[in-house]
Amino acid sequence: MPRPRMRLSRLWCLGALVAIALNALPLTAHELPSGVGTQTAFFFHPDHLEIELNFGISKVESWNYLERIDTDGNGTVSEEESLAFIDAWGPKLIQAMDVNVNGFRPATFDIVERWEAGIRGRLLTKSLDAFYKIRCSLPPELPTGGWWLHYRDTTFMTQESTQICWVRQLGQDEAFSFWIFDPTPMPSWGGDFQMYGRGATIFFDDEFRGDIQPGKTKIPFASELRNLDYTAVPREPEAPPNDAPSEAVTATDTATPERTDGNTIMRWASIGAIVTGLLALAIEWRRRARTRE
Repeated sequence: MPRPRMRLSRLWCLGALVAIALNALPLTAHELPSGVGTQTAFFFHPDHLEIELNFGISKVESWNYLERIDTDGNGTVSEEESLAFIDAWGPKLIQAMDVNVNGFRPATFDIVERWEAGIRGRLLTKSLDAFYKIRCSLPPELPTGGWWLHYRDTTFMTQESTQICWVRQLGQDEAFSFWIFDPTPMPSWGGDFQMYGRGATIFFDDEFRGDIQPGKTKIPFASELRNLDYTAVPREPEAPPNDAPSEAVTATDTATPERTDGNTIMRWASIGAIVTGLLALAIEWRRRARTRE
């Protein structure tokens, strides 16, 4: 019989491997006790800002949505009905995302991928989730380098709702560094940062900036950044005001796609790591059993 110490060691190793696998997954649904909610994750790249948005509907609220999604009234949500719902909500959610980078709203918001969890199938009381991967253009860097992101989520302001922002380690451009100024982030597994609330203020750059630090650097207003001299770099056209319909939003025809991006690769790599770890533990257990014999 294995010693208790060895059993605990094996359980710790297995737990660590599971944690690695969970961290490799893309943004996942959050359980809502009631109402609706959004999660927004930010990924920084040299030529664009990527946002992964989750629109979640609680079990309590789900029936109000499912009856409208099931347009043919047959008691089952088909793939076509699910996609119609996701595509209808995408532009609405984007319109309610107050995104300012260096004082300007990005000129384009392209939905490059979308998928769902729990929406298709029989009409049952269950959690519903729609996911969007959104690519936004970046304005020129500051004259001193880098970008300030001022974000506020104005979705569902008049009803019960929950908002969470994320900056995840997996999926960031390797050359980029970032400082989260507001709100105070909560570190989670794998170095991800979670922020509860509707807003976030983040500075990011393609090099480490020791001169920019929370608690020491004054957070500029978006209007101050907008009035800086950017003549050294051509400015992209400014997007329409947030209260005007935007023609820049596009949705690609990706019928609940099989995910083949870096998250998928990392997910399979993590599964491989778990299998390898389990095999190593089995071999070690067998070796010790033979030694005792």
